[in-house]
Amino acid sequence: MKRSSVLSISILFFFFSASLSPAAAKVMSIEDFSGIYYGARIMDIDGALRTALYEVTADGNGGVSFITIEGSLGPLTTAYDIDDRGILVSRDGIIKGAISPDGAYLAIGKFEGTEPPQLLFGIKQSSGLTNEVVSGSYNIYLLYEVPGESGAIISSNAGNFEATDADVLSGNFTGDDPGLAFSGAYTAGYNVAPDGRLTLTFTDGQNAADLGPMHGVVSSNGDTFVAVDATREGAWAYAVGIQRSEFSAEDLAGDYHVTDFGYYDLDNNGTRDNAAGFIMDFTAADGTLSFVESASNCSVYDTCPIETEVTGTYELSEWYQFITNFENYPRGIKTGGTLNLTSGGNVFSLIHPTYLGIGIKQASGTPDPVTELTADAGEDQTVDEGTLVTLDGSASAAPEEDIDSYTWSQTAGPTVDLVNPRSIQSEFVAPEVTGDTRLTFNLEVTDIAGNTDTDSVSVTVMAASKLDGGGDDDDDDDDSSCFINSIWK
Repeated sequence: MKRSSVLSISILFFFFSASLSPAAAKVMSIEDFSGIYYGARIMDIDGALRTALYEVTADGNGGVSFITIEGSLGPLTTAYDIDDRGILVSRDGIIKGAISPDGAYLAIGKFEGTEPPQLLFGIKQSSGLTNEVVSGSYNIYLLYEVPGESGAIISSNAGNFEATDADVLSGNFTGDDPGLAFSGAYTAGYNVAPDGRLTLTFTDGQNAADLGPMHGVVSSNGDTFVAVDATREGAWAYAVGIQRSEFSAEDLAGDYHVTDFGYYDLDNNGTRDNAAGFIMDFTAADGTLSFVESASNCSVYDTCPIETEVTGTYELSEWYQFITNFENYPRGIKTGGTLNLTSGGNVFSLIHPTYLGIGIKQASGTPDPVTELTADAGEDQTVDEGTLVTLDGSASAAPEEDIDSYTWSQTAGPTVDLVNPRSIQSEFVAPEVTGDTRLTFNLEVTDIAGNTDTDSVSVTVMAASKLDGGGDDDDDDDDSSCFINSIWK
């Protein structure tokens, strides 16, 4: 058809993805999840941390495959549905998560009694990127497992890093127990492939040799990256970086779908040794936070999920991070969480020692408001001779639905008789043609104020295939069909 007219924030707790404005006026569907993504997966297997990097291919029609690029975690193929706000659920009910309104980000987990807790954060493949896409300051969260004297140690660090002209990130990691593994000043070289694939190589800093190289993906605008160390047995790491931007407290307002993975003290033994994953329906407004756990993967504990609403507060820190406080959250987490919001506002990371949550902004589930008269004659068509063709103007729109009239007319091709040319739909019978022939039609819509808009649509009529030969016409047609099918099967 052809138309003409007259980084981040910090918050207490696990995960988060936010936006700078109210949810986009958009109705989402399975078509919004299509193309290639690179996804970093983290999970717990019998008390041990594991990571992997995947190529995620979504066909836009409810099918998606996860192919392992790095790590020992296996591949997966599944079918999914997406509701009008971007919430994704696999058709077997096990995988749950969300797609951002712009289709650029994915956060999912597995939520079923026999599945281990896990999180996959994916970013859509780009093209034409260079190292220059990584720039400015980043808040980086690192969740890792390293060997210890009495067994594996699972812990986390947060850091502030600056990208330099020498393709290096330099900064400092801090943590709740700085003596564990990674603390102090670090430098990491980075390389960005044209499709967004990212490599981080830590060269300086305490135990830097136990951190990488890490492989992942960076977003097309450089404001978000995720990377994993998934190749060395006993030393696994997962990093999320969000570019620091200036925000106001109002920028966090909105509804989010948060997918969380972490280690908690769910059995009240004084240590964070219980792996669990959660899905939260999360709302931020006027300095107040509230959420409900809509799904969990910690079914052995009586408190999973929490079906009552949890409330709290947030405030903006001097580092443009959000600090949260949940006084009635019974997981032993009260204050000190940090939320890092992306510059585009569609995603955030919510971090706390040994917990990570990725928040995805929810679409509004409503279409964009109509602000002007718009004619829409439908999609171009290709038909056979003798086909009854319908011209459809039902996608035309006007404010307050005040379209007064529709008028169809033919502007090119062999003349046909239009049925109901002054209706929202008109019909005609495709004529006989000697060769493939294009017919063009114009739709004019008029609103009650007398304003008009037009759109055009083309219908290509395909000539019937005929072969000369003996016998009557019916036999010739049958022979032709058999001959063609024998070649193109």
